[in-house]
Amino acid sequence: MACSFCFVDRAEGDHAVAPLIEKIQGFADEGSTHLIVSGGEPTIHPNLPQIIRAAKSMGFTTIEMQSNGVKSADMDYARSLVDAGLTMVTFSLHSIDPAKSDEITRLPNAFGKTVQAIHNFRELGILTQMACVITKSNYEELPEYVRFIRQEFPEDGGHMSICFAMVQGISDLVA
Repeated sequence: MACSFCFVDRAEGDHAVAPLIEKIQGFADEGSTHLIVSGGEPTIHPNLPQIIRAAKSMGFTTIEMQSNGVKSADMDYARSLVDAGLTMVTFSLHSIDPAKSDEITRLPNAFGKTVQAIHNFRELGILTQMACVITKSNYEELPEYVRFIRQEFPEDGGHMSICFAMVQGISDLVA
C-alpha cells in the first residue's frame, strides 16, 4: 500500500535478518515481552516467519504484526506465521468501501484480501484488531464501518478491537 498519511519510507529495502534478530534479542534482554513487527508491510520481508520464530524462542509472549493483510489472504501463508509464533495482528483497514479503500491505500483490489486475511487469522485463533485512520474520504462512513466490522467479524468468532486515529497535517487526505 502507499497511503499518503503513512510516515514509512517505502524506498528503504528489506533489512538483513541477523541485525534484526540481534535488535530483537536486545529488547528481550531488557525484559520486553510484547514485540510489534511493522514496516511498511512486514509480510513482504522474505524471512518474516524466521524472524517471528526467533522472537518466540527469545520468550516474547505477544508477537504482534501490523499489516495490510494482502499476502495473508493466502491461508497457508497466514498459518506459517502463526506456526512461527505470531499471536496478534493489527490490520490496516481504512474504509469498508472497496473503491474508497483503493483511493486511500493506493493499492487496487486489496480490500477483499484484507478482509479474507482477517478471517484467516481469526479462524487460526489469533487476536485481531483494526487500525482505521480517519480521513476526509472516510469519516462519514464511521458508523457504517463499525456496523460492518461487528457483522463481518462477530464477537463469538474471536477477539476484535478497532483503533481510530486522525490523520495529521502531512497528508493530502486531511479536510
